[in-house]
Amino acid sequence: MELEETITKPLKKLINDLLMNLDILDLLSESQQQTDLNLNELELRKELVSVGKVISHNVTRLSLSASNKSKETENICKELSKILTYLVSIIGGLPNSTGDFVLKDLKVATCGILFDVSSLANSLLKESIQTVDERFRSSNFLIQTGIVWESAKIFEEIPLNARDSSCKKINATIELVTDAILEVCLKICTLFILNPLKVEEGLNNGGVGGDWEVDEDDVQEEEEFSEFERKIATKILILLKSSKLLMTKIIKVITNVDLSEIMLKKFSEMSIKEDGINLLRDKNNSDIFEDLSSYCQNISYKIDDSCCLLEAKFDKEELKLNLIQFWDAVGATFRVMKNESFYLEEKNWFELCESNFKKNFELVFSDLLISSVTR
Repeated sequence: MELEETITKPLKKLINDLLMNLDILDLLSESQQQTDLNLNELELRKELVSVGKVISHNVTRLSLSASNKSKETENICKELSKILTYLVSIIGGLPNSTGDFVLKDLKVATCGILFDVSSLANSLLKESIQTVDERFRSSNFLIQTGIVWESAKIFEEIPLNARDSSCKKINATIELVTDAILEVCLKICTLFILNPLKVEEGLNNGGVGGDWEVDEDDVQEEEEFSEFERKIATKILILLKSSKLLMTKIIKVITNVDLSEIMLKKFSEMSIKEDGINLLRDKNNSDIFEDLSSYCQNISYKIDDSCCLLEAKFDKEELKLNLIQFWDAVGATFRVMKNESFYLEEKNWFELCESNFKKNFELVFSDLLISSVTR
């Protein structure tokens, strides 16, 4: 009873309060034609975010104190999933005429909620899973909420403008979401003893919708892989998948940077020779960022190549060589971007990306005992 009073009921009340506000918003939306938001509805949306912040605060508190044996875990997370889905739909449905400051506040607040909810779900599921059946059932539910992928979709749309007053807040959010992506992905790896294709299928579906149940026949078909190899292959595949999200963000940053004369001059003097790519441009050539974007795209192709090796009956030495080249290429990109960034916020963001990437890359390859990859 103590658990019900201290954990489940307070969280349920918060969820119900928010869902009630969502119902009101639904009624207002249905009565509106396809026009710009009026003041009342806009205020209600802002109030919705405020309520969400309260939930976020309490979710953080609950995630630190929640019992790992709560039988209400799935019901709690299902209700939270409804909230997340609705918040995402709100952001996606805002008209272009909505003020930028409102859009950014909504996006940043929603990212924060998503991260905190994922932390709660992880905390509740982490230690309570004892049997294989429980692992599959609980992990299947966590994946279906789509928490991480919804976060990724939101922060992919946030422009990185180093001179914006909210840049630090957005950068902090990106840090949290990036950590959440890799944290949840790696957790999935430890919970599932599956072949990489099964995990890849779930991730490609965005982690939402449909049942992702374990087919014992599918598992037995992959007996060429040892249990250890299957775990490692899956971890690498998910790391590469997460890395591609990161490279996509970097490409967007590169192509959307508002160039100043000083920054353009700095980039015009650089030369990159990794992978046979040589970038050396006249200071008046503003296409340097397009070339750099293409360079990141080539790294993305390397990720695809590595995934193909995993999906086939992979050759360990070939995969190892491919990943070493991949690490070198990514490392070169990070070095260039952080060393040549003119604005401190941009430099800090790329340093953060490099740190997170290296940390998780080393985590994967420490299991393979090939430390030379992260030299």
